[in-house]
Amino acid sequence: MRENDCSQIAQSICYIEAFLMEKMRLEEPGVTDHFYTVQQLRNAFFDLWVAGQESTSATIPWLFAYLIMNPDVHFNK
Repeated sequence: MRENDCSQIAQSICYIEAFLMEKMRLEEPGVTDHFYTVQQLRNAFFDLWVAGQESTSATIPWLFAYLIMNPDVHFNK
């Protein structure tokens, strides 16, 4: 796995940077019982991916239902 040096970053611009900066901040004083691990980061992104999949798969059938019920909305150019 590639190591990232977040020590030069003043403010995070994305979720991963914020996570890694907090992980580094907690590890400096020697705290080892925190939840900022690579496995936890992986789990958080898996949860976000599943949530995106679920919302998309729930929205598409409604799209088709509305198109079937309102055929005047669907048009070809």
